Amino acid sequence: MKKILIGLLAIVAIVGLARFYYMKGVLAARYSLSDLQDMAAEANKTLPILVDPETRLDKVVASEHLLEKRYTLIAAQTSSELTDKVTTKLFPILKTQSCQNKQSMNFYQSGVSEAFTYSDMNGKPIATLTVNKSSCN
Repeated sequence: MKKILIGLLAIVAIVGLARFYYMKGVLAARYSLSDLQDMAAEANKTLPILVDPETRLDKVVASEHLLEKRYTLIAAQTSSELTDKVTTKLFPILKTQSCQNKQSMNFYQSGVSEAFTYSDMNGKPIATLTVNKSSCN
């Protein structure tokens, strides 16, 4: 009886381990680079677009395990004050919203990060926030 129980436990452990590695592969493969590039291309068909009176979403760019959204603050010029305001006030809101968004969480669970890159009205970089699975824990 003891040998049967040990055998059953071994089978359960092997099946569980196989399922873990299978799901890990499924999740990792869920968003290939090609999939991300297709998503970016589809989004870019409707861009640029004003998302609010001060912010324009210009472009979505895909790379391996990353979907980057590039924004322009249309009436702002880069300064240390602006960078501080974006990183201390805007980024915490973006992070919270991203971590509560179902599609974003699907990305993160699959090993894909999202980047939010902000530039000023002249195209000069202000700051970038990258959100991933560990950001939401």
